[in-house]
Amino acid sequence: IVDLCSGSSGPLPVLRDRLEARRWGVSVVLTDKYPHLAAYQAVEACSGGRVRYRSQAVDATAVPPDLAGVRTLFASLHHFKPEQVRAILADAARQRCGIGVFEGTERRFRALVMTAVMAPLFALGAALVIRPFRWGRLFWTYLVPVIPLVTLWDGLVSCLRTYSLDELRDLAQSVSVQDYVWET
Repeated sequence: IVDLCSGSSGPLPVLRDRLEARRWGVSVVLTDKYPHLAAYQAVEACSGGRVRYRSQAVDATAVPPDLAGVRTLFASLHHFKPEQVRAILADAARQRCGIGVFEGTERRFRALVMTAVMAPLFALGAALVIRPFRWGRLFWTYLVPVIPLVTLWDGLVSCLRTYSLDELRDLAQSVSVQDYVWET
């Protein structure tokens, strides 16, 4: 599995462990255009080297051919404009790689309301348990609530930018690569 736009690692270390528990041995490589090397090194160490990372920048629209495997994007496709999404899909199809896109947000009223309620609550609770402890985090969370407001803004914008299934289907179908099947 080649995870694109991995951020600081996402769900793949846990997913890889669950697949291994079912005797589906898979290798995982974390990639990003702006690799978070400290986080990747920690994940690789915690996984005993079963989750690796690419230290060089990887552009999701033009993945190096040596990174072969099923590509995944978790909670990141909404960051790309439609022409970039087409380029991501076209690159996967051209290189004959499967690609899975997973978004936890959606552009619906109910999702916006849930995000408006849950995002600030998450920020308020997380400030107490994130390690290493920093007094500044408490200041910017509870006294001057910048962190909950930024978390709220980011969550709402993510919902509003998330592609619908119909939009994804149209983007995939606009990529014309022979003998490549798209499913949404």
